[in-house]
Amino acid sequence: MKARLAQRPSKDSSAAVAAWLQVVRSPAFVGLFLAVLIVLLAWPRFTGPSWRALGMPFELRESEGNTVQWEQHRLFNALRATLRSDAGWLIEDGRYDTDHYRALLPTYVSAILAYWLDGSYKGFALADLLGWWIGSWALYYLARRLDTGHLHALTAAVLLAASPLLISHMWQNAVHVAHSASLAPCFLVALLLLTNKKLAFFWRVIGLAATLYVASLTYQYQWIVVPCLLSLVVVERRRWEWLLSIMVSSIIFVMITLVIYRILGAVGLPVATFSNDPLTVIMWRLNHALESGFPGIGSLPLSLARMQIRAYHLVIVSLSVIGFAFASTRLRILVLTGTILGLASSYFHPVFWVAMNGYPFVYISAGLALVQGPRWLADVVARISSRLYPQFVAQIMSGSELLAKLSTVVLLLLALWSTNGDLFGDYNFAQQWWDFAYIPR
Repeated sequence: MKARLAQRPSKDSSAAVAAWLQVVRSPAFVGLFLAVLIVLLAWPRFTGPSWRALGMPFELRESEGNTVQWEQHRLFNALRATLRSDAGWLIEDGRYDTDHYRALLPTYVSAILAYWLDGSYKGFALADLLGWWIGSWALYYLARRLDTGHLHALTAAVLLAASPLLISHMWQNAVHVAHSASLAPCFLVALLLLTNKKLAFFWRVIGLAATLYVASLTYQYQWIVVPCLLSLVVVERRRWEWLLSIMVSSIIFVMITLVIYRILGAVGLPVATFSNDPLTVIMWRLNHALESGFPGIGSLPLSLARMQIRAYHLVIVSLSVIGFAFASTRLRILVLTGTILGLASSYFHPVFWVAMNGYPFVYISAGLALVQGPRWLADVVARISSRLYPQFVAQIMSGSELLAKLSTVVLLLLALWSTNGDLFGDYNFAQQWWDFAYIPR
Protein backbone atom coordinates (compact mmCIF):
# COMPACT_ATOMS: atom_id res chain seq x y z
CA MET A 1 0.00 0.00 0.00
CA LYS A 2 2.78 2.45 0.95
CA ALA A 3 4.65 1.67 -2.26
CA ARG A 4 1.58 2.44 -4.34
CA LEU A 5 0.95 5.68 -2.49
CA ALA A 6 4.56 6.70 -3.01
CA GLN A 7 4.22 6.26 -6.76
CA ARG A 8 1.21 8.51 -7.14
CA PRO A 9 2.98 11.87 -6.76
CA SER A 10 5.47 10.99 -9.48
CA LYS A 11 2.68 9.96 -11.84
CA ASP A 12 0.69 13.06 -11.02
CA SER A 13 3.82 15.14 -11.51
CA SER A 14 4.50 13.56 -14.91
CA ALA A 15 0.91 14.17 -15.98
CA ALA A 16 1.14 17.80 -14.87
CA VAL A 17 4.38 18.32 -16.78
CA ALA A 18 2.92 16.70 -19.89
CA ALA A 19 -0.20 18.85 -19.64
CA TRP A 20 1.90 22.00 -19.20
CA LEU A 21 4.04 21.13 -22.22
CA GLN A 22 0.90 20.57 -24.27
CA VAL A 23 -0.42 24.01 -23.26
CA VAL A 24 2.90 25.71 -24.00
CA ARG A 25 3.10 24.10 -27.45
CA SER A 26 -0.48 24.98 -28.38
CA PRO A 27 -1.11 27.66 -31.04
CA ALA A 28 -3.35 29.53 -28.59
CA PHE A 29 -0.50 29.89 -26.12
CA VAL A 30 1.78 31.11 -28.90
CA GLY A 31 -0.76 33.78 -29.82
CA LEU A 32 -1.14 34.87 -26.19
CA PHE A 33 2.62 34.91 -25.65
CA LEU A 34 3.19 37.05 -28.75
CA ALA A 35 0.40 39.45 -27.71
CA VAL A 36 2.04 39.99 -24.32
CA LEU A 37 5.47 40.40 -25.94
CA ILE A 38 4.15 42.99 -28.41
CA VAL A 39 2.55 45.02 -25.61
CA LEU A 40 5.83 44.93 -23.68
CA LEU A 41 7.70 46.13 -26.75
CA ALA A 42 5.16 48.77 -27.79
CA TRP A 43 4.30 50.39 -24.48
CA PRO A 44 7.78 51.84 -23.68
CA ARG A 45 7.82 53.43 -27.16
CA PHE A 46 4.49 55.08 -26.34
CA THR A 47 5.38 56.40 -22.89
CA GLY A 48 8.92 57.21 -24.03
CA PRO A 49 10.44 58.21 -27.37
CA SER A 50 9.33 56.32 -30.46
CA TRP A 51 11.85 55.38 -33.13
CA ARG A 52 10.58 58.18 -35.35
CA ALA A 53 11.18 60.68 -32.56
CA LEU A 54 14.72 59.35 -32.14
CA GLY A 55 15.60 59.33 -35.83
CA MET A 56 13.50 62.08 -37.40
CA PRO A 57 12.26 64.47 -34.68
CA PHE A 58 11.41 67.27 -37.13
CA GLU A 59 8.96 65.05 -39.01
CA LEU A 60 6.63 64.74 -36.03
CA ARG A 61 3.17 66.26 -35.78
CA GLU A 62 0.50 66.21 -33.07
CA SER A 63 -2.81 64.36 -33.15
CA GLU A 64 -5.20 64.26 -30.19
CA GLY A 65 -2.36 65.10 -27.83
CA ASN A 66 -0.02 62.43 -29.22
CA THR A 67 2.89 62.62 -31.62
CA VAL A 68 2.53 61.16 -35.11
CA GLN A 69 4.56 61.37 -38.30
CA TRP A 70 3.99 64.16 -40.82
CA GLU A 71 2.24 62.04 -43.48
CA GLN A 72 -0.41 60.81 -41.07
CA HIS A 73 -2.78 63.48 -42.38
CA ARG A 74 -3.12 61.62 -45.69
CA LEU A 75 -4.67 58.55 -44.11
CA PHE A 76 -6.46 60.67 -41.52
CA ASN A 77 -8.42 62.26 -44.36
CA ALA A 78 -9.16 58.81 -45.79
CA LEU A 79 -10.34 57.66 -42.36
CA ARG A 80 -12.65 60.66 -42.07
CA ALA A 81 -14.03 59.93 -45.54
CA THR A 82 -14.68 56.32 -44.53
CA LEU A 83 -16.80 57.50 -41.62
CA ARG A 84 -18.83 59.90 -43.80
CA SER A 85 -21.46 59.30 -46.43
CA ASP A 86 -19.98 61.98 -48.69
CA ALA A 87 -16.31 61.58 -49.56
CA GLY A 88 -16.30 64.22 -52.29
CA TRP A 89 -14.13 66.63 -50.32
CA LEU A 90 -11.40 63.97 -50.16
CA ILE A 91 -11.15 63.30 -53.88
CA GLU A 92 -11.11 66.89 -55.12
CA ASP A 93 -8.05 67.66 -57.23
CA GLY A 94 -7.10 63.98 -57.44
CA ARG A 95 -6.53 63.50 -53.71
CA TYR A 96 -7.51 59.83 -53.78
CA ASP A 97 -4.56 57.89 -55.13
CA THR A 98 -2.74 54.57 -55.00
CA ASP A 99 -1.30 55.46 -51.59
CA HIS A 100 -4.86 55.47 -50.21
CA TYR A 101 -5.91 52.46 -52.28
CA ARG A 102 -3.15 50.18 -51.00
CA ALA A 103 -4.13 51.07 -47.42
CA LEU A 104 -7.85 50.54 -47.93
CA LEU A 105 -8.25 47.58 -45.56
CA PRO A 106 -6.08 48.93 -42.69
CA THR A 107 -7.78 52.31 -43.03
CA TYR A 108 -11.23 50.71 -42.95
CA VAL A 109 -10.32 48.73 -39.82
CA SER A 110 -8.87 51.90 -38.27
CA ALA A 111 -12.10 53.76 -39.03
CA ILE A 112 -14.21 51.10 -37.33
CA LEU A 113 -11.96 51.12 -34.27
CA ALA A 114 -11.89 54.93 -34.23
CA TYR A 115 -15.70 54.99 -34.26
CA TRP A 116 -15.88 52.48 -31.38
CA LEU A 117 -13.14 54.15 -29.33
CA ASP A 118 -14.09 57.75 -30.23
CA GLY A 119 -10.62 58.75 -31.40
CA SER A 120 -8.67 58.48 -34.63
CA TYR A 121 -5.36 58.09 -32.81
CA LYS A 122 -6.65 55.08 -30.90
CA GLY A 123 -8.11 53.59 -34.09
CA PHE A 124 -4.88 53.85 -36.06
CA ALA A 125 -2.75 52.64 -33.15
CA LEU A 126 -4.92 49.61 -32.42
CA ALA A 127 -5.02 48.67 -36.12
CA ASP A 128 -1.22 48.73 -36.17
CA LEU A 129 -1.02 46.63 -33.00
CA LEU A 130 -3.45 44.09 -34.48
CA GLY A 131 -1.44 43.92 -37.68
CA TRP A 132 1.76 43.48 -35.66
CA TRP A 133 0.22 40.60 -33.71
CA ILE A 134 -1.38 38.87 -36.70
CA GLY A 135 1.84 39.12 -38.73
CA SER A 136 3.97 37.64 -35.94
CA TRP A 137 1.49 34.85 -35.23
CA ALA A 138 1.17 34.07 -38.94
CA LEU A 139 4.95 33.75 -39.17
CA TYR A 140 4.80 31.01 -36.54
CA TYR A 141 2.39 28.99 -38.71
CA LEU A 142 4.40 29.76 -41.84
CA ALA A 143 7.56 28.47 -40.19
CA ARG A 144 5.74 25.27 -39.22
CA ARG A 145 4.59 24.82 -42.82
CA LEU A 146 8.20 25.15 -43.94
CA ASP A 147 9.23 22.08 -41.93
CA THR A 148 10.49 23.70 -38.75
CA GLY A 149 9.80 22.54 -35.20
CA HIS A 150 7.63 24.28 -32.63
CA LEU A 151 10.54 25.94 -30.83
CA HIS A 152 12.14 27.06 -34.11
CA ALA A 153 8.86 28.62 -35.27
CA LEU A 154 8.26 30.33 -31.93
CA THR A 155 11.79 31.77 -31.93
CA ALA A 156 11.31 33.11 -35.47
CA ALA A 157 8.00 34.72 -34.46
CA VAL A 158 9.67 36.38 -31.47
CA LEU A 159 12.42 37.75 -33.72
CA LEU A 160 9.84 39.24 -36.07
CA ALA A 161 7.78 40.70 -33.23
CA ALA A 162 10.93 42.48 -31.99
CA SER A 163 12.17 43.47 -35.45
CA PRO A 164 12.90 47.05 -36.53
CA LEU A 165 10.52 46.54 -39.45
CA LEU A 166 7.55 46.73 -37.08
CA ILE A 167 8.91 48.62 -34.07
CA SER A 168 10.24 51.52 -36.13
CA HIS A 169 6.81 52.51 -37.45
CA MET A 170 4.74 52.04 -34.30
CA TRP A 171 2.83 55.07 -32.97
CA GLN A 172 3.24 56.94 -36.26
CA ASN A 173 -0.44 56.34 -37.10
CA ALA A 174 0.12 55.82 -40.81
CA VAL A 175 -0.64 52.04 -40.69
CA HIS A 176 2.95 51.28 -41.73
CA VAL A 177 3.09 48.51 -39.12
CA ALA A 178 -0.03 46.87 -40.55
CA HIS A 179 1.46 47.33 -44.02
CA SER A 180 4.75 45.64 -43.21
CA ALA A 181 3.23 42.83 -41.14
CA SER A 182 0.84 41.78 -43.93
CA LEU A 183 3.38 39.77 -45.97
CA ALA A 184 3.52 36.82 -43.57
CA PRO A 185 -0.26 36.12 -43.42
CA CYS A 186 -0.72 36.72 -47.16
CA PHE A 187 2.08 34.35 -48.13
CA LEU A 188 0.89 31.77 -45.58
CA VAL A 189 -2.63 31.74 -47.05
CA ALA A 190 -1.25 31.50 -50.60
CA LEU A 191 1.02 28.61 -49.63
CA LEU A 192 -1.82 26.76 -47.89
CA LEU A 193 -3.99 27.11 -50.99
CA LEU A 194 -1.27 25.71 -53.25
CA THR A 195 -0.32 22.80 -50.99
CA ASN A 196 -3.91 21.67 -50.40
CA LYS A 197 -4.19 18.69 -52.74
CA LYS A 198 -7.91 18.23 -52.03
CA LEU A 199 -8.76 21.70 -53.29
CA ALA A 200 -10.15 21.85 -56.84
CA PHE A 201 -8.18 23.85 -59.39
CA PHE A 202 -10.95 26.42 -59.82
CA TRP A 203 -11.20 27.20 -56.10
CA ARG A 204 -7.43 27.23 -55.74
CA VAL A 205 -7.11 29.84 -58.47
CA ILE A 206 -9.96 31.95 -57.08
CA GLY A 207 -8.46 31.74 -53.58
CA LEU A 208 -5.02 32.77 -54.82
CA ALA A 209 -6.44 35.68 -56.82
CA ALA A 210 -8.42 36.83 -53.78
CA THR A 211 -5.29 36.59 -51.61
CA LEU A 212 -3.31 38.70 -54.06
CA TYR A 213 -6.11 41.25 -54.17
CA VAL A 214 -6.26 41.46 -50.38
CA ALA A 215 -2.48 41.93 -50.39
CA SER A 216 -2.92 44.87 -52.79
CA LEU A 217 -5.46 46.49 -50.45
CA THR A 218 -3.18 46.02 -47.44
CA TYR A 219 0.12 46.99 -49.02
CA GLN A 220 1.94 45.95 -52.21
CA TYR A 221 3.25 42.52 -51.20
CA GLN A 222 1.55 40.75 -54.11
CA TRP A 223 4.77 41.71 -55.95
CA ILE A 224 6.67 39.57 -53.42
CA VAL A 225 4.20 36.71 -52.95
CA VAL A 226 4.04 35.74 -56.63
CA PRO A 227 7.82 35.49 -57.30
CA CYS A 228 8.33 33.55 -54.05
CA LEU A 229 5.60 31.08 -54.99
CA LEU A 230 7.07 30.70 -58.47
CA SER A 231 10.49 29.93 -57.00
CA LEU A 232 9.02 26.90 -55.21
CA VAL A 233 7.69 25.37 -58.43
CA VAL A 234 11.05 23.74 -59.20
CA VAL A 235 10.89 21.48 -56.13
CA GLU A 236 7.20 20.56 -56.25
CA ARG A 237 5.92 17.34 -57.77
CA ARG A 238 2.84 19.08 -59.16
CA ARG A 239 4.96 21.79 -60.70
CA TRP A 240 2.85 22.36 -63.81
CA GLU A 241 -0.32 22.57 -61.74
CA TRP A 242 1.43 25.01 -59.40
CA LEU A 243 2.72 27.11 -62.27
CA LEU A 244 -0.66 27.23 -64.01
CA SER A 245 -2.45 28.10 -60.77
CA ILE A 246 -0.08 30.96 -60.00
CA MET A 247 -0.16 32.39 -63.52
CA VAL A 248 -3.95 32.18 -63.93
CA SER A 249 -4.60 33.66 -60.48
CA SER A 250 -2.17 36.51 -61.24
CA ILE A 251 -4.02 37.30 -64.46
CA ILE A 252 -7.36 37.23 -62.65
CA PHE A 253 -5.93 39.53 -59.96
CA VAL A 254 -4.81 42.07 -62.58
CA MET A 255 -8.21 41.92 -64.26
CA ILE A 256 -10.02 42.42 -60.94
CA THR A 257 -7.81 45.40 -60.13
CA LEU A 258 -8.47 47.02 -63.51
CA VAL A 259 -12.21 46.45 -63.18
CA ILE A 260 -12.25 47.95 -59.67
CA TYR A 261 -10.30 50.96 -60.94
CA ARG A 262 -12.88 51.47 -63.69
CA ILE A 263 -15.78 51.13 -61.26
CA LEU A 264 -14.23 53.62 -58.84
CA GLY A 265 -13.68 56.05 -61.70
CA ALA A 266 -17.26 55.62 -62.88
CA VAL A 267 -18.69 56.49 -59.45
CA GLY A 268 -16.53 59.59 -59.14
CA LEU A 269 -13.61 58.14 -57.20
CA PRO A 270 -10.76 57.84 -59.74
CA VAL A 271 -7.53 56.38 -58.36
CA ALA A 272 -4.61 58.65 -59.24
CA THR A 273 -1.06 57.34 -59.33
CA PHE A 274 0.96 58.45 -56.33
CA SER A 275 4.73 58.95 -56.46
CA ASN A 276 5.48 55.86 -54.33
CA ASP A 277 3.49 53.45 -56.50
CA PRO A 278 5.81 50.49 -57.32
CA LEU A 279 5.41 50.73 -61.10
CA THR A 280 5.95 54.47 -61.01
CA VAL A 281 9.06 54.12 -58.84
CA ILE A 282 10.52 51.41 -61.09
CA MET A 283 9.94 53.39 -64.28
CA TRP A 284 11.38 56.58 -62.79
CA ARG A 285 14.45 54.76 -61.50
CA LEU A 286 15.11 53.02 -64.81
CA ASN A 287 14.67 56.21 -66.81
CA HIS A 288 16.99 58.07 -64.46
CA ALA A 289 19.59 55.30 -64.72
CA LEU A 290 19.39 55.28 -68.52
CA GLU A 291 19.81 59.03 -68.71
CA SER A 292 22.75 59.10 -66.32
CA GLY A 293 24.44 55.99 -67.75
CA PHE A 294 24.14 53.78 -64.66
CA PRO A 295 26.77 55.52 -62.49
CA GLY A 296 28.45 53.41 -59.82
CA ILE A 297 27.04 50.18 -61.23
CA GLY A 298 30.15 48.26 -60.16
CA SER A 299 29.74 49.06 -56.47
CA LEU A 300 25.94 48.67 -56.54
CA PRO A 301 25.69 45.04 -55.31
CA LEU A 302 27.94 45.78 -52.34
CA SER A 303 26.03 48.93 -51.39
CA LEU A 304 22.69 47.12 -51.61
CA ALA A 305 24.03 44.26 -49.48
CA ARG A 306 25.26 46.74 -46.86
CA MET A 307 21.86 48.38 -46.80
CA GLN A 308 20.12 45.06 -46.24
CA ILE A 309 22.53 44.14 -43.43
CA ARG A 310 21.93 47.51 -41.77
CA ALA A 311 18.19 47.05 -42.11
CA TYR A 312 18.08 43.69 -40.32
CA HIS A 313 21.25 44.18 -38.21
CA LEU A 314 24.42 42.15 -38.67
CA VAL A 315 23.46 39.76 -35.84
CA ILE A 316 20.16 38.78 -37.51
CA VAL A 317 21.75 38.39 -40.94
CA SER A 318 24.53 36.23 -39.49
CA LEU A 319 22.00 34.01 -37.73
CA SER A 320 20.02 33.66 -40.95
CA VAL A 321 23.15 32.58 -42.82
CA ILE A 322 23.87 29.96 -40.14
CA GLY A 323 20.25 28.78 -40.16
CA PHE A 324 20.50 28.24 -43.90
CA ALA A 325 22.56 25.10 -43.17
CA PHE A 326 19.70 23.60 -41.13
CA ALA A 327 16.84 24.74 -43.39
CA SER A 328 14.68 22.57 -45.62
CA THR A 329 14.99 22.88 -49.39
CA ARG A 330 11.85 24.98 -49.68
CA LEU A 331 13.00 27.37 -46.98
CA ARG A 332 16.42 27.72 -48.58
CA ILE A 333 14.82 28.64 -51.89
CA LEU A 334 12.59 31.19 -50.21
CA VAL A 335 15.49 32.73 -48.28
CA LEU A 336 17.43 33.16 -51.51
CA THR A 337 14.41 34.48 -53.44
CA GLY A 338 13.39 36.84 -50.65
CA THR A 339 16.93 38.16 -50.31
CA ILE A 340 17.21 38.80 -54.05
CA LEU A 341 13.83 40.53 -54.08
CA GLY A 342 14.88 42.68 -51.13
CA LEU A 343 18.10 43.69 -52.86
CA ALA A 344 16.33 44.46 -56.13
CA SER A 345 13.52 46.38 -54.39
CA SER A 346 15.97 48.51 -52.41
CA TYR A 347 17.65 49.53 -55.67
CA PHE A 348 14.40 51.03 -56.95
CA HIS A 349 13.29 52.41 -53.58
CA PRO A 350 16.28 52.66 -51.18
CA VAL A 351 14.62 52.52 -47.78
CA PHE A 352 15.21 49.93 -45.08
CA TRP A 353 11.71 48.46 -44.92
CA VAL A 354 11.82 47.78 -48.65
CA ALA A 355 15.24 46.13 -48.28
CA MET A 356 13.50 43.73 -45.86
CA ASN A 357 10.98 42.48 -48.42
CA GLY A 358 12.05 38.89 -47.78
CA TYR A 359 11.81 39.20 -44.01
CA PRO A 360 9.59 36.14 -43.22
CA PHE A 361 12.17 33.72 -44.55
CA VAL A 362 15.17 35.56 -43.09
CA TYR A 363 13.65 35.45 -39.61
CA ILE A 364 12.60 31.80 -39.93
CA SER A 365 16.15 30.90 -40.92
CA ALA A 366 17.51 32.95 -38.01
CA GLY A 367 15.14 31.12 -35.67
CA LEU A 368 16.53 27.81 -36.90
CA ALA A 369 20.06 28.98 -36.13
CA LEU A 370 19.16 29.98 -32.58
CA VAL A 371 17.80 26.52 -31.81
CA GLN A 372 19.70 24.14 -34.05
CA GLY A 373 23.08 25.87 -33.77
CA PRO A 374 23.48 25.33 -30.00
CA ARG A 375 22.04 21.82 -30.31
CA TRP A 376 24.55 20.87 -32.99
CA LEU A 377 27.49 22.36 -31.10
CA ALA A 378 26.44 20.77 -27.80
CA ASP A 379 26.05 17.42 -29.56
CA VAL A 380 29.56 17.62 -30.99
CA VAL A 381 30.99 18.49 -27.58
CA ALA A 382 28.99 15.68 -25.95
CA ARG A 383 30.28 13.09 -28.44
CA ILE A 384 33.89 14.10 -27.92
CA SER A 385 33.48 14.18 -24.13
CA SER A 386 31.71 10.81 -24.11
CA ARG A 387 34.67 9.21 -25.89
CA LEU A 388 37.10 10.72 -23.41
CA TYR A 389 34.98 9.95 -20.35
CA PRO A 390 32.71 6.97 -21.21
CA GLN A 391 31.83 6.45 -17.54
CA PHE A 392 29.97 9.78 -17.48
CA VAL A 393 27.96 9.41 -20.71
CA ALA A 394 24.55 9.93 -19.08
CA GLN A 395 25.66 13.05 -17.21
CA ILE A 396 27.38 14.46 -20.29
CA MET A 397 24.31 13.99 -22.49
CA SER A 398 21.91 15.58 -20.01
CA GLY A 399 24.34 18.42 -19.38
CA SER A 400 24.81 19.10 -23.08
CA GLU A 401 21.05 19.24 -23.61
CA LEU A 402 20.68 21.77 -20.79
CA LEU A 403 23.60 23.78 -22.15
CA ALA A 404 22.00 23.90 -25.60
CA LYS A 405 18.73 25.23 -24.17
CA LEU A 406 20.48 27.87 -22.08
CA SER A 407 22.58 28.90 -25.09
CA THR A 408 19.44 29.34 -27.19
CA VAL A 409 17.89 31.59 -24.56
CA VAL A 410 21.06 33.68 -24.17
CA LEU A 411 21.55 34.04 -27.93
CA LEU A 412 17.89 34.97 -28.41
CA LEU A 413 18.18 37.69 -25.78
CA LEU A 414 21.33 39.01 -27.46
CA ALA A 415 19.56 39.04 -30.83
CA LEU A 416 16.62 40.94 -29.35
CA TRP A 417 18.95 43.39 -27.61
CA SER A 418 20.84 44.10 -30.85
CA THR A 419 17.81 45.87 -32.36
CA ASN A 420 16.04 46.98 -29.18
CA GLY A 421 18.81 48.77 -27.35
CA ASP A 422 16.67 51.92 -27.09
CA LEU A 423 14.73 50.19 -24.31
CA PHE A 424 17.93 50.34 -22.26
CA GLY A 425 19.06 53.81 -23.28
CA ASP A 426 21.15 52.86 -26.33
CA TYR A 427 19.61 54.76 -29.26
CA ASN A 428 22.33 54.15 -31.85
CA PHE A 429 20.55 51.49 -33.90
CA ALA A 430 17.18 53.26 -33.83
CA GLN A 431 18.75 56.51 -35.01
CA GLN A 432 20.85 54.97 -37.77
CA TRP A 433 17.82 53.00 -38.98
CA TRP A 434 16.14 56.31 -39.87
CA ASP A 435 19.25 58.36 -40.58
CA PHE A 436 19.53 57.04 -44.15
CA ALA A 437 16.80 59.38 -45.40
CA TYR A 438 16.61 62.21 -42.88
CA ILE A 439 14.82 65.17 -44.47
CA PRO A 440 13.47 67.91 -42.19
CA ARG A 441 9.91 68.82 -43.20
